[in-house]
Amino acid sequence: MKVDSFDNTLICEGEDLQEALSYFKNYREIPVYVEEAILRLILDKLGYENINFDVLEELLNKLPNDFVERSINGIHTVFNRNKKVDYENFYLPYLLYYLPANVFKIWKPLLELHIRSTLKPNMRILDIGTGAGSVPIGIIEFYKSLAKSYAEIKFSLSFVLIEKEGEFIDIAEKMIKSIAENA
Repeated sequence: MKVDSFDNTLICEGEDLQEALSYFKNYREIPVYVEEAILRLILDKLGYENINFDVLEELLNKLPNDFVERSINGIHTVFNRNKKVDYENFYLPYLLYYLPANVFKIWKPLLELHIRSTLKPNMRILDIGTGAGSVPIGIIEFYKSLAKSYAEIKFSLSFVLIEKEGEFIDIAEKMIKSIAENA
């Protein structure tokens, strides 16, 4: 793959498209460091300080049972009503369930941009209604796959997040920072 000097887009050559298509097959599991970042953030927001566990199972076991029960009940009912969703007291369950469920939804549009040679190595992304940050995290993970395959190309991402729920902005920024540190 090369970067077009005229419009700074990624141009696929040879087996590059096959490589990009393999991301769907090989890399569509939430990385452990993302799951750990979610759990660390939740435990921090629940008031647990200095969480020094590095094993995912230990972090999961630290979640209070009442939080898990409230989360399951909230996830089950929050979108089943015919009224406006109230995210008050639902930020952390949303993070726990919906962020991992939505991270890879952005990969198909990114792949289509890549196939059409309109994806750029340096992107500035505006995410309106970012929620817990699943779109930016999905973009970061896609670009990490590109960076692993094409180490000779320098990739750069920057994000502008817009969200009416201030708590989601805080969560999204912390998640993005944590995920970016694992780049």
